[in-house]
Amino acid sequence: SMSPEHLAIYDGFCARRRRACVTVRILRGVPYVLDLFPAYQSRIKATLLGIYRALQRLGPTPDTEVVIDVTDGELQNIDLPVLVITHRAAMPAGIL
Repeated sequence: SMSPEHLAIYDGFCARRRRACVTVRILRGVPYVLDLFPAYQSRIKATLLGIYRALQRLGPTPDTEVVIDVTDGELQNIDLPVLVITHRAAMPAGIL
């Protein structure tokens, strides 16, 4: 569970950021894109395809909402549950 302060920042994170970010809500195994702000080349498309393929292979998942950052590692030290697909060499953080 997130604190009210973190929840206020997380809610609408991509809509406020307006670049290189996607918010996906999964309800009853069906993915819905809530926010979609393009990034370098086809990162967002590849990420969404990966989510879709995982849902097809694994079947329905618990209802959830995820925020995915698709920049070149700009959000390395953010204290929010934001998934990132890349990281900087000097800051080896987890990758989606």
